[in-house]
Amino acid sequence: MKFSALFLFGTVLIASIGLSERALAAVIVPPVVSSLVENGGFEDGWDHWTPAAWEGQTAAIFEIESAAAHGGDNGAFLTCGYLSQSLSTVPGQSYELSFWLNTLASPYSIFEVWWGPTSAPPNLYLAGEYDVDSGWEFYHFTVTASESQTLLTIGFDPPFYFDDVQVSATPEPATFAIWSLLGAAGMTGRWLRRRKAG
Repeated sequence: MKFSALFLFGTVLIASIGLSERALAAVIVPPVVSSLVENGGFEDGWDHWTPAAWEGQTAAIFEIESAAAHGGDNGAFLTCGYLSQSLSTVPGQSYELSFWLNTLASPYSIFEVWWGPTSAPPNLYLAGEYDVDSGWEFYHFTVTASESQTLLTIGFDPPFYFDDVQVSATPEPATFAIWSLLGAAGMTGRWLRRRKAG
């Protein structure tokens, strides 16, 4: 009953003020959410990323290559080591973490993702044998921040193409309901105006 009353109110309000289609579109289209990750496409080399060596190594091994690009001009060619970046987050907020990965031919490969301390088990663990390049695959999953700064860490051994890393806040369910409500109310309001004009 509450939803029906709210829907009716939205319909009458939009119909009565006579919003144009252009103005209505500006109201019902949600804002674009930007990524928290700096240089997630590696267009600026390793800027904003911190490398670390794999256990038993003296240095991490990786390169920036155009062949490793999924989008843009550059991507990361990961051979062995870790990459990390500290992100400003809101405790309790959920985020969508996504990236593109191409697992290259290798006797054995490991790829890990941590959201937070690396002392905990990884949020994503991929391991397997690859006789041929797997091609680009899209990975995405939801994570939740517990601190105001969250460390995103990528572990790899070897080799991978890695690109287009993004972390974006996920809208609350109530936000989706509002956009849906406004869209439905707007279409109903336009129908009522046309019916009245006819």
